[in-house]
Amino acid sequence: MNSADFQLQGMTDPRLAVHAAGALPAWLWSLDGACILWANPVGVSIVGATNTSALASRHVDPDDPRRRQVVQLARRLPPTGAVQLERMRGYAGLGSLLTCACSRLEIRGVGGVILVRAAEPAGRSMPLVERLQRLVDGVDMPVAAFSRDGRFVAASNRGRPLFSIGSLAEGGLDGLRDNALREGRAETSVGLWRLVLQRVGSGDDIGLVALLEPNVSDRSSTHPAPLTESEVEFPLRNTATIPPMQAVESPPEPDNSPSRDFPPQRRHHPLRFMWRMDAEGRFSFGSDEFTRIIGMRTASGFGRLWSEITDVFGFDPEGRVAKAVETRNTWSGITLLWPVDGSDARLRVELSGLPIYDRARNFVGYRGFGVCRDREGLARLAANRRHEFSFSETSHPPPAGPAGSADTEPSELLQQPTEPDTTVETPKNVLPFRPPVDLKPPPLTPVENNAFNELARQLSARLEGEPDSAEPGTNAEQPVVQKPSEATQTQVDGLSPPEPTPQATIARDSLILDLLPGGVMIHRAGRALYANPAFLAQVGYSSLQALQEAGGLDALLVQADMPAADSMPPTGSPVTVSATPPSGAPQQPITARLFVVPWDGEPAHALICGGASAPSRVGHASAEELATIVDTAAEGILMFDDGGHITACNRSAEALFGHSGDSLTQRNLADLFAPESQGAVRNYLKGLVDDDARLLDHGREVLGRVREDSLIPLAMTMGRTQTEGPNFFAVFRDLSQSKKIETELSQARRQAERAANAKADVLARISHEIRTPLTSIIGFAEVMIDEKFGSLGNERYVEYMKDIRASGERIIAFIDNLLDLSRIETGKLDLAFVNQNLNEIVEQCVAVMQPQANRERIIIRTSLAHTLPPVVADAQALRQITLNLIGNSIHLANAGGQVIVSTTINDFGDVALRVRDTGHGLSENELAAATEPFRTPAPSDQASKSADVSLSLTKALVEANRAQFHIKTGPHSGTLIEVVFAQTNALS
Repeated sequence: MNSADFQLQGMTDPRLAVHAAGALPAWLWSLDGACILWANPVGVSIVGATNTSALASRHVDPDDPRRRQVVQLARRLPPTGAVQLERMRGYAGLGSLLTCACSRLEIRGVGGVILVRAAEPAGRSMPLVERLQRLVDGVDMPVAAFSRDGRFVAASNRGRPLFSIGSLAEGGLDGLRDNALREGRAETSVGLWRLVLQRVGSGDDIGLVALLEPNVSDRSSTHPAPLTESEVEFPLRNTATIPPMQAVESPPEPDNSPSRDFPPQRRHHPLRFMWRMDAEGRFSFGSDEFTRIIGMRTASGFGRLWSEITDVFGFDPEGRVAKAVETRNTWSGITLLWPVDGSDARLRVELSGLPIYDRARNFVGYRGFGVCRDREGLARLAANRRHEFSFSETSHPPPAGPAGSADTEPSELLQQPTEPDTTVETPKNVLPFRPPVDLKPPPLTPVENNAFNELARQLSARLEGEPDSAEPGTNAEQPVVQKPSEATQTQVDGLSPPEPTPQATIARDSLILDLLPGGVMIHRAGRALYANPAFLAQVGYSSLQALQEAGGLDALLVQADMPAADSMPPTGSPVTVSATPPSGAPQQPITARLFVVPWDGEPAHALICGGASAPSRVGHASAEELATIVDTAAEGILMFDDGGHITACNRSAEALFGHSGDSLTQRNLADLFAPESQGAVRNYLKGLVDDDARLLDHGREVLGRVREDSLIPLAMTMGRTQTEGPNFFAVFRDLSQSKKIETELSQARRQAERAANAKADVLARISHEIRTPLTSIIGFAEVMIDEKFGSLGNERYVEYMKDIRASGERIIAFIDNLLDLSRIETGKLDLAFVNQNLNEIVEQCVAVMQPQANRERIIIRTSLAHTLPPVVADAQALRQITLNLIGNSIHLANAGGQVIVSTTINDFGDVALRVRDTGHGLSENELAAATEPFRTPAPSDQASKSADVSLSLTKALVEANRAQFHIKTGPHSGTLIEVVFAQTNALS
């Protein structure tokens, strides 16, 4: 089964037709994922193909993620057609997933296939009319698409000559349309053809697809009825025919189909025409050829408001042109189905427009061009118009008299009737004809006006070139040699001496014009005669032939800065040129001027561009582009000579120093700085003049003086524009903001240091005042516990003394911690960083904490790495860190629990000390209270052991030793504390 069969399958198979016109994309894959057999228009657009035929010819790369997913789906999906939802990659943009309904189907002649249907919108939103147009595009069969109400939408290339009806109702197929909408498919015979009407889509997105197939029954008939040429070419045409009796008695009607005497001539180029719309929206076009093609009746319907035209012809139901006009911007690529006389078939016309403004920048309307690329339809309509013209001249004989009146004299038949003697009153309900004096000739279109002007110029040139008198004996029919006019000859003589032949002059001028950097185009009567490479590069065409094939001057939007009534601007007047190249890339409007010049011995128009230049090559910048970059730079730039006299500046320099460009060029460089910085500036410049500049010069910091005599800090860098050149430049950067931030940071740092020192002083005083009485209390408590001076008399007094001693020791430990924290914050803690054996320190600390663990019935287990490299830390601080971590873990572990102390090397090669307990863990509030100094957890009804845990000093000591502190905890999972020492800090 080839691609054409799959296109037909997608419209006729009910399992695929329901998705053919849907708004959600759908794809039909082969089981091996090597190709996409079919896709609906939205799916075709997402994968970047033009139509289904082009999509089926593509081969999917084996590394494509979509192919791998399809192969996996082919293994998992059941052959029963059951639908499974999958998240597919590669359809919704880079890295995004699309939810799709996937199923496996069986197609006759192919076998198993995978249908992937999106369950959510993807890609750009596409209206139903565009979906139906894309559905039949590229189909190699006579196929047409109709809307739900039967209106014609589009047809394939082979279907355009066969479907010449504007709707199914005109063909008398309303009943067939109802059956197709109800049953999904309906058939009927039309002459030698079998018409199949298939419903596509579902819900609100329903359309109809008509397929024409040869009628087998009619072909097999022994005596088939012969068909006329129009029936073969137009099987579906308007069924509104003339009754038989009237057809015999009345003159024959012209046939819209091309006659055998007027075969369609092959057309090689698209048809282009110019159009115009004023500020009120009144639309008109000026093209005699396009008017003849569409017919006078259709052309007379224009010249009105665009809204009225669309209501009459209905060729822009979505209002795309009206929306584009409302934007007041340049637009292109809007395709409309243009009506024509005598046929329901329509021409596909593409419109482009450019807004027009007057000298005061007031919007005065639009001007643009239309392009019809349907060359077959244009040729067929041109043949129809020639046939109609011939028919109107030959098919209207004078009316024959009745039988038996053959002897009647012709004079009696042609005798003019005499006016009656009596005057007949005109009834009130009859409107009189307009008097002949009111008839005004229609105004000439711009194209007609231009043609007449060109004819007048050529006739004037010929008359001026004729000799005053003819010699006797000279043949009167001898062709007259044309000579250029006196004014033209004067212009040519002013440029260069005359050449022997016009061809030599053109060749010489072309060689000169090809070297110009500005764009130049020569045209006459709307036809481009010459264009230099600079002009072709500006409008986006590769050659003059490509521009002529695109329509020549009609492919360009040339807007003159003049009133709309003038058809041709005067010589030397400014114009604006816009173009849409074949690549579709947007082009900037080009400012040009229009001149009248001699070309090939006759006057022509030269379009000389001066407002835009050809784009630079990649990696190269023109002087204009560099000047734009310098003006846009945020740094101020000055150019000056070796004496410091300023010659040029950019806009940032004007804003920086508060002077205009003219004012700066009248000053010396030293005048722009404070007196204390002028000496540094002169010395800097003198070093450059003496060629004493260093290769890496970071510039100078100076004080600049602005217009209001205020000073600003500047960073200045000088240099030469060229080696050994006379010009120098300086780049200035304003340092006001950075200096302000630097000052604020210094003030904040000093305030923080003062606050830390004040806190350290307060803590030292408190420690001194509290430590002395606490030492006495602890000493007296120990004496009373030992009962050195006698018995206390009661055992409870001994226990009270022990509590007093423990409380005093706890207060002293707390004060010591505060002092250590203050010393760490102020940087006054003396640390000696040397290589330490972490395993030895851990074993010593475990031995110290083992008695406490035994009293708490806690088991301490160790797991130490054998080949552990040394760590860089202070020995006393490292020992205190380890003791604090083991002590906190013993405190958090429950009776019968465990504390595991381990050392290891992590994945990054750093040494890690880990202490883990099997306790109940810490909550978020308890963890914050344990790691932050001077913070206690919120009061709770239930007492917890974590209230006594303090890790703030331990964390501060870890950070002071250039290590990292990590803690992980959770309810009923214990607490893990990790200290990581970076191995890069180890001393050699």
